[in-house]
Amino acid sequence: MFRGFTSSAPQSRMVPNHLVFKKYKVTEEPKDKRIKGTRQLFGDIIGAWKSNTLHHDVASRNTATIATHKPDVLHRAHGRGGEQSIVVVGEIKAMPSSVDKSSSFLDFSDEESGQIVDFLQVCLAVQPWRMVVYGYLSDCRRFEFFKATRNKDGVIGFERSGLYIDKVGWDHLGLLLMQPFDALGFEDISVDGWIVDKYLGKGATSAVFSAKRILDGVTAVCKIYLLPGEQGVPLRYREVRALEVLKHDPHVPTVVPDGPVRTVSGRHIVLKIPIGFALQSDVRLSIAHYAPIVFSLRTAHSNDVFHNDIAPENLFAVSNGNGTYRVLLNDFGSATTLEEITDARAGRLKIATRSLFYADSTGAIDFGKAPDLRALVRSVFYLTQNTFNPATIVTAGDLDAVMMGQIPFWRAALQLALAVDYAGLHSHLETTGR
Repeated sequence: MFRGFTSSAPQSRMVPNHLVFKKYKVTEEPKDKRIKGTRQLFGDIIGAWKSNTLHHDVASRNTATIATHKPDVLHRAHGRGGEQSIVVVGEIKAMPSSVDKSSSFLDFSDEESGQIVDFLQVCLAVQPWRMVVYGYLSDCRRFEFFKATRNKDGVIGFERSGLYIDKVGWDHLGLLLMQPFDALGFEDISVDGWIVDKYLGKGATSAVFSAKRILDGVTAVCKIYLLPGEQGVPLRYREVRALEVLKHDPHVPTVVPDGPVRTVSGRHIVLKIPIGFALQSDVRLSIAHYAPIVFSLRTAHSNDVFHNDIAPENLFAVSNGNGTYRVLLNDFGSATTLEEITDARAGRLKIATRSLFYADSTGAIDFGKAPDLRALVRSVFYLTQNTFNPATIVTAGDLDAVMMGQIPFWRAALQLALAVDYAGLHSHLETTGR
């Protein structure tokens, strides 16, 4: 099947001793519920397979289990649920009529193969640290196995095994499911005392998930760092340091007190509250709602904390509980001190950011007070105005040109940002932007 797989037990223990298939086609899910379809047949067989590491989930297909997708079979890490428990993905199809020779079986269709390939891509998306994931198509007689591999540039490639028929196919499925997690490309990112649930998004250095505390049901954002950090300083340390400075600011997340700091596999994490709503798609707010962020930045800058990655993706809406909302400035994973910015200018430190919001008209990227404020103004424009086509905005110069062509409000806002006039910019956004 795939090179590198090993067996430590006879495969016959994994495969039923008697598989009796009818001499006619069996649909995937017959309309007559008294007749077993291939999905139920497969579930009956796989349900008898005992594993200390995997739970064979054949009952989840009626709900979205990988983002918006609904695979027929999910082999999950034992005792775990949700997207982050998925180890191997399976999809079950209708069984063809019985034939005498295995060579007479037709391949799965391109549409069927495309479906499992799509599932594997989505699995890699919601488990962004993962480099390899395996899946298969089966109709209880035909089996075909698929391997999706992500390279260091994020490009995904695929391998497929060709058909295996009847017992040979079941043997190979058993062999696949016997492999240790590392051979299957799976990493356990569970967090002690918490359920890490839905994938919320990914940046250059981290991925973000919703999480629920098992003890009391408190919900939080779980940020898992994909990179170790720069100059021996973990990214988690930079973010927590920044949030500690701003811990009393209602427009900045709060670190969950005494929360775990690593996953089971050892990755750094930070748990933060509250969980915000996406601006534009979930909630639309006026320009004035963003004004308090100016003073949040003033507090940060006066305490030698610079955000360095203000962008629409890092601004959220949070409910005040009375029908109103406030804006939350999130993701301080790129936050640095002024000394570290000096190191970045000298090429000794790399700061992850978005050039669309931090570059000047020449394309040069810089950080500091004025760049943070300018990035905020650009982000507010991007989030609140429907007067331009975002697809035409490629560079920071493009964005500034569009802003300068709008009402004078935006030219004045950019000028106040570049002058590092906190009070003036706050007043401008709060009063003129209502």
